[in-house]
Amino acid sequence: MEAIFGHAMATGKYAVGSGETLGQNQDDIPIEGISFKYASESPSSHNIPSNSNPTEILTNSAVGGKRKRGAFTEDEKPLLTNMSDAVNNVANALRETGSAHVDANLYLAVMESPGFSEEALIVANTYLLDNKTQGRGFVGMSDSHRALWLRTFLAKNYYM
Repeated sequence: MEAIFGHAMATGKYAVGSGETLGQNQDDIPIEGISFKYASESPSSHNIPSNSNPTEILTNSAVGGKRKRGAFTEDEKPLLTNMSDAVNNVANALRETGSAHVDANLYLAVMESPGFSEEALIVANTYLLDNKTQGRGFVGMSDSHRALWLRTFLAKNYYM
């Protein structure tokens, strides 16, 4: 999960601990024991040996006590890509599913409407089950508005 969502976390000077006040400029707060390195300064001013490997310097240095994330190997990249695709597929499936709640009174509100064939009422009920927002609206209508809605819907769908 860290590999998938780790990019969304603040690091470096933008990281704020849970006990620190928000809205306060973090550059103005002195931090003991940490020296900040700027690109404009020369490496010799930081006591870095000239023969040292830059990768070792980055992996061995810890800013603010936080650990540095290493790069992923070529074997890990497809695995993480597939894992993030799977998480996205689950999220999309949950989004598409939507609310599974069906109003308990919907069936009775449709099927007890007078003046329509049972087959036409089943078609209308099926439509309202597939379109839950309209189904909730139908249940909330008065009897005369339900009859008007059913006549209009069934006429559009050739059941009248």
